[in-house]
Amino acid sequence: MKTLLIQEISFSSASKNVVCRGHLNIGHLSIETKIHVDFRQLNVLLNKLSKHLSSEELYACLEEYTNAEGSFYNLNLDTIEVLPIDLNEINEENNFPLRISA
Repeated sequence: MKTLLIQEISFSSASKNVVCRGHLNIGHLSIETKIHVDFRQLNVLLNKLSKHLSSEELYACLEEYTNAEGSFYNLNLDTIEVLPIDLNEINEENNFPLRISA
């Protein structure tokens, strides 16, 4: 089973791409990595996170930056204890490929 312990989620209003940074765990192997998901998968991911965290905790971690190119959002979860999420759960409804980069 592949799980991801998410540390940071970044996205912008101008892009369809969301980047999640964290630790990918496959059995006893753990590597720091990034995965690229779309906004449907981000919604699934945020729903999974909200089962363990209150919305106030999530919003407290959200930073927004705006410039001429659009709005940029960063959700930093380093200081909050989150549970690893099974990558199959993020993708089970959509069947979109996940791009993983180490």
